[in-house]
Amino acid sequence: MKNLRRMLLRATAVREKQKKEIVELKGKIETTSEECLKNQVDCLPPLQKLAVATAFRKIKAKAPCGMRYNAEWLLNCLLVRIASERAYKLLMNRHSEPALANTEGHSM
Repeated sequence: MKNLRRMLLRATAVREKQKKEIVELKGKIETTSEECLKNQVDCLPPLQKLAVATAFRKIKAKAPCGMRYNAEWLLNCLLVRIASERAYKLLMNRHSEPALANTEGHSM
């Protein structure tokens, strides 16, 4: 019983710490200007730029629904849903998702 209480207290403390961190990060994001964001993202490939811009627009949106997405962004999201190795290779070649680079050589 003591172990469960300790685990619960630890989990609660971690959750509260993460909530505070989220609030701080949201505050930083809201104060970040579009020009500053554009200057920092200029070195990325086009599809990564699109992903970052879409993520920031989504974070800054007041309502969770009703946000319009770029057509190219939607098409790339659909490509990710395709469960084939060829689709992942296409994304790697277009440099849209660097995290997918470690899937090369794995069969789907």
